[in-house]
Amino acid sequence: MPLNPEILKWARETAGLSLELAAKSLGFSDTARRSAAERLAAMEEGTEEPSRSVLLRMSKAYRRSL
Repeated sequence: MPLNPEILKWARETAGLSLELAAKSLGFSDTARRSAAERLAAMEEGTEEPSRSVLLRMSKAYRRSL
């Protein structure tokens, strides 16, 4: 089943987390190519698909059911 990326953004925002804070709480790290927040933004824009383990971490961090 395809994931609606707008749900990811909604869940983060209603949890009161900025991109930077959410990326940090999800355990994302900055790389030479992009920041952790940029990686999360790509998922919220639908250009990168989150893995199941990332979705589970989002569910916990955002206090939302998967």
